[in-house]
Amino acid sequence: METRTITTRKCIRTRYASRRRYRRSYHEKTMENGTRQFKLPTGQLLATYKSGYVRRCDSSDRIWQLNPKYQREVRWVMLNGTELTTQRFTTWSRALIWSGMARLKFLHDYAKKNYLNK
Repeated sequence: METRTITTRKCIRTRYASRRRYRRSYHEKTMENGTRQFKLPTGQLLATYKSGYVRRCDSSDRIWQLNPKYQREVRWVMLNGTELTTQRFTTWSRALIWSGMARLKFLHDYAKKNYLNK
């Protein structure tokens, strides 16, 4: 039952990706680990990962994360002389997109906004 459900979900995601308005505007490559790469007519390479990340891969040394950013507070306990102190810092984090369909939708909207309508 579980295998059938997973297979059905994969089929739905594949159909969603192939039925988009710009389906002839990109080339898709799927890897065994769940990574899906899309090459746009502009030469841009966009990828979704099973881990929840969406990235723009321009070259081998530049891979840009596209996931939405948010600020969060982290706390560190440090030794200050002989005293333990807790310090607070505000850092940026990326929101992971766990659903495969949501990653495809996010990637499509990003490509449409930045590359396909120009």
